Amino acid sequence: MVLDITGEEIMKHEGTFNWSSVDFWEKKFGIQLWDIRYRIRHLIKLHPHTVRFLKFLRKNNKKIYLVTASEPRDVDLKLSHSKIMPYFDGIYNQFDIKKAKHEKLFWKRLKKTVRYDNEKTLFVDDREDVLNAAKASGIKFLVLKAKYNSKRPARKSNGFLRAHHLDEIIP
Repeated sequence: MVLDITGEEIMKHEGTFNWSSVDFWEKKFGIQLWDIRYRIRHLIKLHPHTVRFLKFLRKNNKKIYLVTASEPRDVDLKLSHSKIMPYFDGIYNQFDIKKAKHEKLFWKRLKKTVRYDNEKTLFVDDREDVLNAAKASGIKFLVLKAKYNSKRPARKSNGFLRAHHLDEIIP
């Protein structure tokens, strides 16, 4: 199968709600991306030290929420394969909240649901626009996950603490 599509056509969706929607891309290109994702699930890998970080939080009686841009069935696939679902007290995604994570309204809606304390909340993300939205909502402790992909170089940050791996956050 050959797709007649340009990078420009794909990139015009970057930063939109559709960017993270496998359903959107399936309809756009007419290909079965969910089937492909399921067949390559063996490639899903946790970032180094993720379990150590989650165990540290759990040992210290911290509530742990996964806040993601991924669709629910994508989250289910990743978490069931990686075996870390039991660590989370809740999982929230932009599809259920109906706003993208980089939008202020996402954080307003999430706060009504989770009722976290801005002064005691740590939020880690691999995108600065999302961290900026979280900051604008009042979350005090923000960290850029600089090494978001094992195949790519670490990202630099314009104003956020940076961690290549989650164990760097553990005191």
